[in-house]
Amino acid sequence: MRPKATALGRLALVLLVASGLIVAYLTVALAPDVDPVRTVVSDYAFYRPGLVLLMLGGALLVAGGMAVLAGMMSLHLTRRPALRALFLLWALSLLVCVAFKPDPESGASSSSGDIHSVAAACVLTSFPLAAWTAAAVVAENPAWSGVAMRIRQLLGLGCLAAAVFGLCQFPTSGLTMWIPVGDVEGLAERIALGTELAVLMTIARSIARVDRMTPVNAIGRTRRGGSAASPVPSNGSAARCAKPDRATLAGAAQRRAAPVRDQARMGDQRGCGNASPPGQTRGRHRGMAGAARPVTNVHHPRSQVQRPPPCQGPRCESQR
Repeated sequence: MRPKATALGRLALVLLVASGLIVAYLTVALAPDVDPVRTVVSDYAFYRPGLVLLMLGGALLVAGGMAVLAGMMSLHLTRRPALRALFLLWALSLLVCVAFKPDPESGASSSSGDIHSVAAACVLTSFPLAAWTAAAVVAENPAWSGVAMRIRQLLGLGCLAAAVFGLCQFPTSGLTMWIPVGDVEGLAERIALGTELAVLMTIARSIARVDRMTPVNAIGRTRRGGSAASPVPSNGSAARCAKPDRATLAGAAQRRAAPVRDQARMGDQRGCGNASPPGQTRGRHRGMAGAARPVTNVHHPRSQVQRPPPCQGPRCESQR
């Protein structure tokens, strides 16, 4: 599964970089017509070749996000159903946002513009939730703690920019009177979308470099009582940390048992022909380690052996 995850991570990086380059080109090429501070990104659709490039950039961004999701699934990082649902909601909302043309600033409202606005709101709200859930999942592995921290830092900036963008949509509300945000909805939207792109690229880069990181197959088992996977040993300690096979274990057991068998055989030969006294048993018993240990025969000294009393009486004298 690791080669597949690495390939998906690299594919996601290529798609995400291509999407970012398209948006950067539109920002520079159409700067005289579209103010990047006051005008939203969707207004590129009203200028040539903004519509085609905007749809292409959105499609590449969705494809890169789906490649990231597939890479996480191959590494068993999507065990939470909410993570997959939020990623799919974000991708669907972005496709709808690109497919439906927005309303011009000076034009009347239309159904296409309303659908575009609702889809854009879903894009800016579903992705932070999906990325935060992904950060919580990968944070269960110690080797991915740095990745989770970077994701959360980027999400903090993205959520702040999304909040400012939301306030800019209601310039006459009472909240904007207390919080003067100004006419910076274009800049706020670009920062929010840029953080989404940065989060996806961070996850994709980590998936592409998964061979250098801790195995993540055991992340899902930490919630079920198991322990997280330990870091991969380096080349110098790989041989010492590798588990021996059955043949090696069997050979080591035979070498340990050979001296014990020889001692037991010698003890049996020394005790052959000598009857054991009552209460004494010859044989083997097992110690605490489970290895056979011989028990030598213990004989009573001659001084302790009880002899019968001498024969006395006329019968004994006749026998003599």
